[in-house]
Amino acid sequence: FKLDCSHEATGTGTTRYSGFQSFKTDSISPSYFLLRDYSRGGGIETYNAQKFESSQLPDSAVDFVDFYNTWIVDDSVAKDDAALDVHWGLQQSYDYFFNTHGRDSWDGDGRTMIAYVHVGSNWFNARFNGKWMEFGDGSGHPLTSLDVVAHEMTHGVTRTTAGLIYEDESGALNESFSDIFGVSVDYFVDPGSADYEIGKENFTFRDMSNPGLFLDPDTYQGNNWYMGPLDNGGVHTNSGVQNFW
Repeated sequence: FKLDCSHEATGTGTTRYSGFQSFKTDSISPSYFLLRDYSRGGGIETYNAQKFESSQLPDSAVDFVDFYNTWIVDDSVAKDDAALDVHWGLQQSYDYFFNTHGRDSWDGDGRTMIAYVHVGSNWFNARFNGKWMEFGDGSGHPLTSLDVVAHEMTHGVTRTTAGLIYEDESGALNESFSDIFGVSVDYFVDPGSADYEIGKENFTFRDMSNPGLFLDPDTYQGNNWYMGPLDNGGVHTNSGVQNFW
């Protein structure tokens, strides 16, 4: 919820994967700042899931708090710099869709964009559940790079536009659109360092320019094409075809 006494502010901090950035925050007093941004659409709110499982959200989550709005966070134990990745990344994702496509939030109607960081214990995943986004810490490297953040937001765009069922070939298209727009946001923000890989450093999932590097197909029913029940019918594998195209 939006606190009545909130005030827009601009914070700074070093994100985990995108370096030093500035980002909108929310001030409920001169010395109390939250990772909330109400300058874009219905707002962007980034919460700490405190390693609780997804089934325990949103009740078990709390705000990230800083008292100076110069976010110096512990990146070795708590890994809270990942929260700066997500909050800043959602702002960049919102700006891309709004400025490039005239789309207000993932639903096109200004829906509040809510994200939970530190979901589960070493959960190696990130997802959009239809209402909000969730990001796990992985094996010591949180899955919060800009392209992954934009990827998850795009699942909301797909859900409220194409409505592609998340299985088999339609699910592969669903995943591919998220990869495509995840990379598009990367190029929108920093074309000099953007690439066609999905993920960063120790958690690269796919290479759109060469799907075969991750045993994904680059042609329909070609090498590495998956036909089976796992992964909802191979949605993350067969996405390689449209990714490569």
